[in-house]
Amino acid sequence: MKRGSVLLIEDSPREQQIVCDALSISGYSVTTIADPDRAWSTVENWARQYNFVIIQEVMGGRGGMDLLHEARSRRKDLPVLVVTRDGDWNGYARALSEGAVDYFQTPLDRKKLVRTVQHALHDRPDVPPVISPVP
Repeated sequence: MKRGSVLLIEDSPREQQIVCDALSISGYSVTTIADPDRAWSTVENWARQYNFVIIQEVMGGRGGMDLLHEARSRRKDLPVLVVTRDGDWNGYARALSEGAVDYFQTPLDRKKLVRTVQHALHDRPDVPPVISPVP
């Protein structure tokens, strides 16, 4: 049984594999978009369709923060995690001010990633916590 649907907008095949492996083994269904133009052209659809979204801060010269803003303008309660290769305090502050649940630098810590998704989707009084193994 799947625990929720996650969309990963990331152009690195290596990072895609890490995220997909960690979340799939924990019971989440993960879909990826590697093309920033496709992410932009379909934002209205995926912002409504997925339970959780992970956005790369910069992909192919396109700004992930702007995509975060656009997605959250279409669905205020959409939990979004921003990931970056070159994180800094300004990026962190902007991500959180745009409504991101967190801002992670790659390489991703798999356990922290799973905990963040669990917290955003399942850490409510009416839902028991999910404990899943992480490779």
